[in-house]
Amino acid sequence: MKKDLAMKWCEALESGKYQQAIGALRNSVNSFCCLGVACDLVAPGDWVDDDGEAYKTSYSAFPPTPIQDTYGFLTRACEFKNVPEDLLKKHGTDRHKSLAEVNDNGWTFKQIAAFVRDAYLYI
Repeated sequence: MKKDLAMKWCEALESGKYQQAIGALRNSVNSFCCLGVACDLVAPGDWVDDDGEAYKTSYSAFPPTPIQDTYGFLTRACEFKNVPEDLLKKHGTDRHKSLAEVNDNGWTFKQIAAFVRDAYLYI
């Protein structure tokens, strides 16, 4: 992942501007999962999905391809398969497989931001 965007994303996650949601990038009450915050930073408002359709609320768990490419995400869900095991253990996980999963399983935005700061090269 590109460092400058990773750090801006971390700041946004910690800013208090976004309410955390699970199961979708952004839900009908305008709450976001961590990957939805990433989308909103580079494409505020409507996003365009992979079929070229605009949407305001997405029940998708993964950012559209253009946003993935902007960040340089290695996988759609920001999987941990390339993250060194010691770094996963430092953040208290060895069973979760992606940022989408930790978001939906109780990690706060602050915890996710701390992990991204340490692991952005691997996700």
